[in-house]
Amino acid sequence: MIDTKTLTCSNCHGGDFIRLDTNEFKCTHCGSITIVQDDVAERLEQILSKLQMPAATAATNAPRPQASIAWVFVVVAMIALFAFFASLLTTGVRHATRTESTHHAFDSTRARPDVDPGLLKIEGLHRVAQGDKLVGMIRNDSDRVVNRVELTLNVYSGGLRKDDQSTSMSERLLPGETLPIVFWPWSPKPDERFEVASKRVDTEDDFDGRAQLRAAHEQLVREHTRLRFIGQLTDADALPAKSINLSISLFDAAGNLVGYGHGSPDSSELARGETTNFDVSIDRYDEADIASMQYLIDSERVTARTPR
Repeated sequence: MIDTKTLTCSNCHGGDFIRLDTNEFKCTHCGSITIVQDDVAERLEQILSKLQMPAATAATNAPRPQASIAWVFVVVAMIALFAFFASLLTTGVRHATRTESTHHAFDSTRARPDVDPGLLKIEGLHRVAQGDKLVGMIRNDSDRVVNRVELTLNVYSGGLRKDDQSTSMSERLLPGETLPIVFWPWSPKPDERFEVASKRVDTEDDFDGRAQLRAAHEQLVREHTRLRFIGQLTDADALPAKSINLSISLFDAAGNLVGYGHGSPDSSELARGETTNFDVSIDRYDEADIASMQYLIDSERVTARTPR
């Protein structure tokens, strides 16, 4: 008989089994099924006993010499076969498994590994007087589409962490792109220092790509203390577009972020060739002269997988 004490589950390496059939055992830990070879020695003994019965009967009936010689060869062959299988059994019980529990089985369709938060680089952090904000840019150095990043600001005084603050960036960021981040309010003391790090990154691995939207007549408009970014968008793609929004960043001559705005156009969905207007309000972080601006138009192409 098969000794279940010698069995080891190839899935979880457990040793407790329940017999399901003659050569089939179920692991009580993970549910994997182990199919074990029969006890070869026991089966050979049964075969030999069956062979010896006709041999004894033949002996009483004075068998011919040729038949006796044939039986000798059969017995010798069976002994050699028994020795071969016995040598295999001494190396341990050989078994195959099939897994019933999907919890323990390898899933080839599982999600891709998480993005290393260190691949979301923080650049140009500086404090602005307006609202005591700490502003800068975050750059996606990974090869994945990121749609949310949680960041933490740790404040240290005398080598000890004194305070922390969290913020998030909830806009789509393709590989190599940058967007502003803002921590506020924060009024550092002379002996304080800070560190900012990404602590969680959410990705959008089923993203079908942005639609080709063409901007026209874009310009900055100042009205008293209010600053706006206006213009038109046209869908120049072969497919319709949805979830359209714009981000506009303003920089001074030193490359520091001094203003940021985010908003949607009059229509967030466009058919092929259709045009819409946009008007995005911008928050100013500094009254320094604007030396350059950067705007990002985000959208989704409407495909069979992403219906409107």
